[in-house]
Amino acid sequence: MQYPTMPYFNFTQEIGEPDLVTGEISGIKSEASFYLSTSAAEGLRSSRVADITGESSSSESFKSNYAKLPDYLKSCLDYSAIVCRISYRVEIGKLVRLLLAEGLIEDRPGDIMEDVAANVLKELIDLGMLQEEELYSPVGHGTVVKDPAVDCRRYSVDSPRGLSRAYMRNVCGMHFLLVLDLDGRIERLPDELGDLIHLRYLGLVGSNLDELPGTLGNLKRLQTLDIRWCRQLRKLPIQILHIQQLRHLLMSDRVFGGEIRVPKGIGRLVNLHTLSGIYGGDDIAMELIALTQLRELGVKRVSADHASELFAAIKKMENLTSLSLEAERNLFADWMRFSIFPELDAFSPPPLLQEFFLRGGLIEMPVWVAEHFHTSRSAFPPLESRP
Repeated sequence: MQYPTMPYFNFTQEIGEPDLVTGEISGIKSEASFYLSTSAAEGLRSSRVADITGESSSSESFKSNYAKLPDYLKSCLDYSAIVCRISYRVEIGKLVRLLLAEGLIEDRPGDIMEDVAANVLKELIDLGMLQEEELYSPVGHGTVVKDPAVDCRRYSVDSPRGLSRAYMRNVCGMHFLLVLDLDGRIERLPDELGDLIHLRYLGLVGSNLDELPGTLGNLKRLQTLDIRWCRQLRKLPIQILHIQQLRHLLMSDRVFGGEIRVPKGIGRLVNLHTLSGIYGGDDIAMELIALTQLRELGVKRVSADHASELFAAIKKMENLTSLSLEAERNLFADWMRFSIFPELDAFSPPPLLQEFFLRGGLIEMPVWVAEHFHTSRSAFPPLESRP
């Protein structure tokens, strides 16, 4: 099966690394990341040179192994060569979402496409084509590079002032785009964003946006909206409820005196698999009950006002495998940045939960944590107050 070449637009601008506050966290969530192995990167590069010049090269072994790959692995490896660099890693979750957006993962009845994509990456790791390492960072950044291994379009802009509205209007004229990944200092998106009706992936990590255009709702095929680390963004437009195919909504990882609020009716987005950085109040518990496909959930500012309703909704999420909870910030005590988690002892985790990340104050580790994860409570680091 031959896969078509896929257009990819990327804008990368160097930005400061986000500050991390780890005072009340027993550990920062680790993200697995991938990068092209040295042999694979050299093989892809030198083998193409050999094909063009007719000269022999040291990549013959790689070429032989590459030729034996099935088409679906070749396509995913070629695309990974564009997304990854040896010195610049890409978060595993992001690479999975990109492969889906580019149509490189076959949608088979009964299979979850994200799992299929993850298995493909594992195959490439086992073959030595990709390498994996753990990064202790809330957000992994990946840079697209042009590689002769695949005919894929890539645009790069390096401007200390970011992208102008006029430039963005030109970008939005590229109606064929499937992936638009903007990383850095972007302050405004034009209404013409809604003209990208084929778009499946929109990345706006680390931007200076304070709002998203209502025309976002025109992107009916959008699968991923990544707006993490957008510190000025406070709410999503109601038009996001029109994007029924949305599978991954990744919002702010931290709260800076506020949070990104979602409109009433977010429970209509029943295809959501990932929902991170959502505010725990505003009756969100009632919305979460409808999101039965959720596999990853991150809730912020959990407080006594809504904890019982929130925990009751989470308990019913039969497909949830990863849960992140952050307590309400403590504005009155200098020695503790977060409040004590309310009603956590009474919480009962959903059956498939494999990962649990907690950020907040605890008197002691809840008994159910050790029972659910089949470990001893003594395996956890001691909880103590920090001056």
